[in-house]
Amino acid sequence: MDYGWKKRIEDEARAVVICTEFSKLILSAETIEDLVAAYKKGADWALEHDFPSQEALREIASEVKPMGVYIDHHFSGETLDREQVYILHNCTGEIRAGLNVPYRNIPIFYISNGCNLTFSPSGPSGLEVRVPLYVFRGSSVKTDTTGDVTFKTYEK
Repeated sequence: MDYGWKKRIEDEARAVVICTEFSKLILSAETIEDLVAAYKKGADWALEHDFPSQEALREIASEVKPMGVYIDHHFSGETLDREQVYILHNCTGEIRAGLNVPYRNIPIFYISNGCNLTFSPSGPSGLEVRVPLYVFRGSSVKTDTTGDVTFKTYEK
């Protein structure tokens, strides 16, 4: 596996003012999985500071997609509910989300860098569910709140 991503992201981390805890997580990442775990823990800060850059993320896009980080992806009604946190960059289309009963999970979405997305409920769960959508940087989100799923949008 090419670890060029590691040097690029380390260089970017050193170039921005980054808190000590997040810096330790990013700089100690040995694998893509470690990097994604750190990214998800600091998603709010990372998206506010455009870290890592879109170029760096595009280099590893196919590797991070299975872990819930999507870059330049078009959704066609896929259900996203297995990961606790999803981070979406420059994505389009429709996503279905809600309570994943077997996984006991309600996902949180961080949406940035020009996304144009529609969210709709993934299906009835018998419980009222609120799915948080944190929307950054010029992204557009529409929601369909029929049924027992409510999408709560937070503009950042």
